[in-house]
Amino acid sequence: MYCINCGKELDDDALFCEACGCPVDLSETADEAEAEIENANVQAPPDLLCDIDYALSASQTINLEKEPMLPPEQPTFLPSPKTGKRPLPIRGIVLAIAFFAVGMTAGWLLGSHGKETKSDTAESTPKPLYITIQPETVMARKGEDVTFEIKAEGESLTYQWQLSDDEGGNWRDSANQTAVYKTKLEEKNSGRWVRCVVSDRYGNSTESGAAVMRITPLRILTQPTSVKGKSGEKVTLTVEAQGPGLTYQWQLSDDDGKNWRDSSEVTSTYSTTLSEKNNGRYVRCTVIDRYGNRVISKAVSIKLK
Repeated sequence: MYCINCGKELDDDALFCEACGCPVDLSETADEAEAEIENANVQAPPDLLCDIDYALSASQTINLEKEPMLPPEQPTFLPSPKTGKRPLPIRGIVLAIAFFAVGMTAGWLLGSHGKETKSDTAESTPKPLYITIQPETVMARKGEDVTFEIKAEGESLTYQWQLSDDEGGNWRDSANQTAVYKTKLEEKNSGRWVRCVVSDRYGNSTESGAAVMRITPLRILTQPTSVKGKSGEKVTLTVEAQGPGLTYQWQLSDDDGKNWRDSSEVTSTYSTTLSEKNNGRYVRCTVIDRYGNRVISKAVSIKLK
């Protein structure tokens, strides 16, 4: 048999070539090795040395005419001694397929899935918190129920009403935690300030303006006075009062104030013509505000001179 590297004839039991040191391929007969060398049509240099680190497997040979010996880190790509063709780079193909799969996955994540994430983020943008309707000051009669209401925009809103008895100097929480605060108006809470703190699900909070509950301060500032005149003379009585939404009702009595009847006069003045018929008549005025509170003026007389 012959050396597959340099073509030197070898003993049948030789394990290494005496000329170049290459291992002997025992899987082939001498005739097969000689046929392979003849098919290569190349004369190998007699001084070519073979390093054991570059030795080929028993199933591989080198076509010196078509491909030089490759470094040891690329043994997979050596040509087949029988076909003269390079083996397919299986590892490279596997890696290419793996990179392609990773790329497709990344594209999906950054594409459709990424769009969903962006949409979810947009939907979770906090809705701004702000008050749309402030509570208003209330004036009513003693013992009447009064109501304060607030309206606000935001997400998952909560409410905390607060009270102050020193015109906003100090505030304390009430038990009411809805959008409406209701209480009974009494002397002890007349003049009390009320406000509401509104909070949303994100921890943001805002305070309303302060409103006041007050017993209507209805009072008469100027009382009517008694008048005297001649028969046929026109006289006028006047009352001046303070309060919200005032209305007036003048009343008459012809029995020294024991019984009263309403007159047709419903303004702050009462006018009439003196006569024997109304001589000595008593007159008074009932003043009423928008909350139904009322106050009565003192009774005065109209007389002939």
